[in-house]
Amino acid sequence: MKQTKSTAAQAILAQDADTMVADGDGFWPRPLLLSTASKIWRKHTSLQSGPAGVNGVQCATHATSAGSVDAPCIFCGFACTRNETHHRNDNHQDTQPDNLGPICAICHRWQHLGDLPSGDAYLCYLPGLSPQDASHLLRTVLVALGAGEADLRADAHALLNWMASHRVYVQQTWGSCEPAVFASALLRQSADEKEWREISFEDLALVVSPACVAETAACWRSDAYRDLPVNTWPQVHHGIVHAPL
Repeated sequence: MKQTKSTAAQAILAQDADTMVADGDGFWPRPLLLSTASKIWRKHTSLQSGPAGVNGVQCATHATSAGSVDAPCIFCGFACTRNETHHRNDNHQDTQPDNLGPICAICHRWQHLGDLPSGDAYLCYLPGLSPQDASHLLRTVLVALGAGEADLRADAHALLNWMASHRVYVQQTWGSCEPAVFASALLRQSADEKEWREISFEDLALVVSPACVAETAACWRSDAYRDLPVNTWPQVHHGIVHAPL
């Protein structure tokens, strides 16, 4: 597939950015685009359940070409021991090491629109947020929902409801905000047409129900967020807002 404008821009920035690292066929982080697993008629194993699965998504319980299970997500950079395995070309029959990479639970669902049950997630119009920022924001909200402080949980619920309310704009514009509907359209597109996803779906973000990732969110709180517990966030916010110039 040809580079998207975002990938090309990343390649230019990579010349001067130490944080950009090569990732096989591009630069890390990879552009986070709405996608769905390819339909392989002889067998379809996307979002496979089983002992290694978390809420229907298969975990990265083995090393990948990009690193171990707790390697950063190739899309948003989030590192957690509960990151999962992503098939880069959307073909779950292709298990070659260079086709596998670690991915967080939020970004993974961006790649599996067709496997999300109705009501478990919505496409929402969130202009001004990059896909990666939308993923990080949603994860932060889901972590805060498990806070012990009632006021923090209330703030998290309010923010989640605000994000989800923007599905109305997608419904009005596209006729549906259900991920499966967008997945069906993506499967009918040619490879060339899929290159336009970044432009066609600009400002759309996936917002998932807390119930879909409840177990994983609990892991985030005790793992990746262990050194920054939710009850310290107000102080962190205050320090940033009132930082000396």
